[in-house]
Amino acid sequence: MSKKTLSQVVGKVVEELEPLSSEERKRAVQAAMTILGEEAIKSPQVAEEAIDGAEKLHVRARTWMKQNEITVDQLQQVFLMDGEAAKVIASIPGDSKKDQVRNAYVLTGVAKFLFTGEQKFDDGPAKALCEEYGLYDSTNHSKSTKSGSDFTGSKQSGWTITQPGLKAGALLIKSIANQN
Repeated sequence: MSKKTLSQVVGKVVEELEPLSSEERKRAVQAAMTILGEEAIKSPQVAEEAIDGAEKLHVRARTWMKQNEITVDQLQQVFLMDGEAAKVIASIPGDSKKDQVRNAYVLTGVAKFLFTGEQKFDDGPAKALCEEYGLYDSTNHSKSTKSGSDFTGSKQSGWTITQPGLKAGALLIKSIANQN
C-alpha cells in the first residue's frame, strides 16, 4: 500500500465531512484527534470564559474582542463601564500631545463602539476627554485630528473610527492594561 500525500488525505477528509453540519464536522474532527491520542484542537480566538461579563456589550464589540484577544479585565483597566456606556479612566499614552489627542479620539470611538456597535461618534465627548486630560490646545487641536487613518470625519459631522482605528484601539487597550 503506497503512502498517501497530505493533499489526498485532506481531500478524503473533506469528502467525508461535506454532508455533515458545521457542528457535526467539528465534533468528528475532535473525536478523530482524541482517538489518535492527539491534543485537542484549540481555537486561536479568546476562550469564551475570557469574555464573561461582556453580555451587555454589543455583539460586534464582542466579536472585535475575540478577534483582538481583548478580555473584559483589560477593558475595565481602560474604561469605566456601567452596562450602557463606557468612559475612559486610564491615562492616555502617546509620545507627543498630538499622539495623545489621536489616542483619546480612538479610545472615545472604541468606548462608543462597545455598547452600540456603531463606529460613528461625536466630537463633543472626544474633545471633553482631551480637555479633562489637559490635551486640548485650541491652536493645534484640529491639526491633531486631521492626520492619520484611525478615524475620519470632522467636528461638525462627527467622526467614524475605521477598521485600522479599531485595531489601534485594541493595541492601546492591551498596552494600557499591560502597564497596570
